[in-house]
Amino acid sequence: MFQEKKIEVETLVPANYKGSSNDSFACREYKMNEEACSFFKVLINRLLSVSRWSEYAGGENFVFELTDAEGHLKNDPPEVNDKIRIQLPGFKDDAGNGYDWVEVSRIEEKNEDDVQFFLLEVSPCDCPYSSEDKTAHFYWENSTNTFIIAQRDNTVQVSIHGRNEVSNTEEQTIKDKVRNFVMAS
Repeated sequence: MFQEKKIEVETLVPANYKGSSNDSFACREYKMNEEACSFFKVLINRLLSVSRWSEYAGGENFVFELTDAEGHLKNDPPEVNDKIRIQLPGFKDDAGNGYDWVEVSRIEEKNEDDVQFFLLEVSPCDCPYSSEDKTAHFYWENSTNTFIIAQRDNTVQVSIHGRNEVSNTEEQTIKDKVRNFVMAS
């Protein structure tokens, strides 16, 4: 299903100034605009259903859970400053009390030049259960993942853009430094 992009979205993505970057695209074309509009809305609902991400991705070895800024689980759609705790297989992140953490840093919905966009962006953050101000993720705090759903006419595109992906090896325990370096690689 992954193929070349059909809709330009790069202007919505942060610049990459340090570390690696990646871009993944998937497109689907429909016979009618109405079908594309309907699928666009379904995908937005799925993106906003954070606790079901692993189900949608077909993964059983990882869990995504939406919390408010203080770390209390919530079922509402994400808002800026909410956090997502991620349980990955393998060694657990000590700084995150066993989880990797990201914060919702941007949510946008807009129409521009006959294209509809919906965007959700996250970046690594500290663990709300800890008094330490340490990034609890295998990437450093300045990295981002931007999820974009776009529709133009009868085409719907989903893309994920990683930027400034640098392993989080500063101010970590030796175990977390090794873990984060391996996970980021």
